[in-house]
Amino acid sequence: MNVLVNDVAADSSGALSVLMDFYREVINSNEDTLQWYFVVSIPQLLEYKNVHVSRYPWVKKSWLHRLFFEYFVIPRIIRRNNIKCLVSLQNTSTVFKRVLTILYIHQSLPFSSYRFKFYKNPKLWIYQNIIGKLIKKSIKKANIVITQTETMREECAKYSLPNSEKFRVISPNLSIEPKDHFKPSKENLRVFFYPATPLNYKNHALIIEAFSKLSDSDIQDYQVIFTFERDDTRLTKRLYKKAEKLKVPIELVGHLSRERVFDYYCKSILLFPSFIESYPLPLYEGMLHKTIIIAADCEFSREILGGYPNAYYFDPSSSESLLKILELLYTEKIEYQEHFDPLIEEKRSSLVTKIRSLLD
Repeated sequence: MNVLVNDVAADSSGALSVLMDFYREVINSNEDTLQWYFVVSIPQLLEYKNVHVSRYPWVKKSWLHRLFFEYFVIPRIIRRNNIKCLVSLQNTSTVFKRVLTILYIHQSLPFSSYRFKFYKNPKLWIYQNIIGKLIKKSIKKANIVITQTETMREECAKYSLPNSEKFRVISPNLSIEPKDHFKPSKENLRVFFYPATPLNYKNHALIIEAFSKLSDSDIQDYQVIFTFERDDTRLTKRLYKKAEKLKVPIELVGHLSRERVFDYYCKSILLFPSFIESYPLPLYEGMLHKTIIIAADCEFSREILGGYPNAYYFDPSSSESLLKILELLYTEKIEYQEHFDPLIEEKRSSLVTKIRSLLD
């Protein structure tokens, strides 16, 4: 059977991670009963015996190019290659007769109760209110919809009632074997690490505000680490100026390799104040490395972290809420639990395996 994987949207950040993880699963599956046809824009993927790759970088020029591609080029690809199943990894999909459509949802912006204002964040407003409508329409029309968490499944099912049985929950397939884990030394308890792309809802500003209030209480021996450069965007420049003004010692380390991120989990406390997410990998990775995690009190973080004993939650709209946890750390009223069952699944679901089972 011939399967088309459409992900021309992916070019960076989380979307690219979704594409690359799926691509690696396919080439490592050692099974050639399916022929996979990957359609991408900028990423350069290698071809294998049963993996075929087509690149269309011009799709990224504008939304008109993207629409032309979806409604005129994709149908031609389907006919030319006798495609029987279309897997869309980009949250939206056109639906074709006699072609099984499997839609993978990993974008939570359209489902958030927090609404962005156009004059403040036009790009995020467009994604919530315009692209969001396309996502919800795709959910309604797709044959199968796959989400990363039960929380997202419940949100998506609202737009496809009474066909909620078409939903499947498959968490990311993370094959991680930590080489080390967090140890609660005095030095490690003074370093705070936040691996995240600088976007408004990632909430970097709230971290800076909370630590500025911590400094007001004469606590100075701490370090905050962000994974971007000062001059990356207008937002990063504003964040850096805010930290300078409030005298918060932040270190901007730029984009890090996965190995470096894992190393930070072992020698720092993981901060995660983002309040709009589908399946934030740092929470699961941090839990695997047994680090202390201070996370926004949201349904997705509660679901991923489950009963993890070294997780602490705060109101992501309140720097005072985060400050209270920081003060508990400094007064040593938070006790690290070294001997515990981390309640982490030993075997994660495989998206490729699930799709293959759906095609049998």
